[in-house]
Amino acid sequence: CMDPVESEIKAIHFERLVNIAPKLRNLYHTLLKDEVERLGYKTRDTQFAFEIEGIPESAIKEFSQRTAKIEDLKDKLGITSPEAKAKLGATSRSPKQPGKPWDELVAEWRGRLSASDLSAIDRTVADAKAQAPQPTLERNAHFTEFALE
Repeated sequence: CMDPVESEIKAIHFERLVNIAPKLRNLYHTLLKDEVERLGYKTRDTQFAFEIEGIPESAIKEFSQRTAKIEDLKDKLGITSPEAKAKLGATSRSPKQPGKPWDELVAEWRGRLSASDLSAIDRTVADAKAQAPQPTLERNAHFTEFALE
């Protein structure tokens, strides 16, 4: 809220942000999915977002361990309410690790996957690259204009 006497912002109405958060999340996922598809990937919808076709379920599971950890912790603590589970997710996260060079991260990630998963992912990426239109400055102009506004 703008303080009428001091002409400064004194408070934020978080209720408005909370109310539009699901719409913003849906908009974000829609825009991201559109861009992923524009890059040549095929997608499939999931309950809350989308996945890239061709990425094996075992690979998705390997990199989606956070939910499983929360579920395990919820069961150990006997938590049953969705509200308590949400708080558990927010309070049980491990601290961030210091940054690593990109090449090192990619090597670590690839090391967590089986040979068949790596092959399927590499094939999916190659197929997408073959399908994707070549980028042009004209095609990306709307992003540049938006960033400069």
